[in-house]
Amino acid sequence: MRQMRQVMRTPPLARYVREELVPGSAVRSEVQLDDAVRCGPRQFRGQELGGCDKTELPVNHLAGTSRLASSIGEGVVDLRLRVHGVSGLRIADASVMPFPPSGNTHATCMMIGERAAAFMLEEFSRQDKARAQVPT
Repeated sequence: MRQMRQVMRTPPLARYVREELVPGSAVRSEVQLDDAVRCGPRQFRGQELGGCDKTELPVNHLAGTSRLASSIGEGVVDLRLRVHGVSGLRIADASVMPFPPSGNTHATCMMIGERAAAFMLEEFSRQDKARAQVPT
């Protein structure tokens, strides 16, 4: 975690970082950092030891690391699951969810995949129509 903080303070990444939200700058000791990473933002209480109930962690339902947003300053992917600033790359998994669901992520991930496929088919169909209209 300390290394990640150091990396985020170096150019060119530093210009994109406003502040550390989770676990936050108040968390400094290795034990606190370990707890924050293991517990996640909702469960971590910032206590020195035993900061969360590790029996209820969402370890099998990770989500939200590549947030959906209309602009690059607010998230990683646009509303059609395209990665901002990277041509031809989409993310279609639980990472685009803003928060992990309370239940299993399987059905939600399947629907995200279905939407990604529909977006791609729609775009390829438009490209094919445009190519067909170009005189040769």
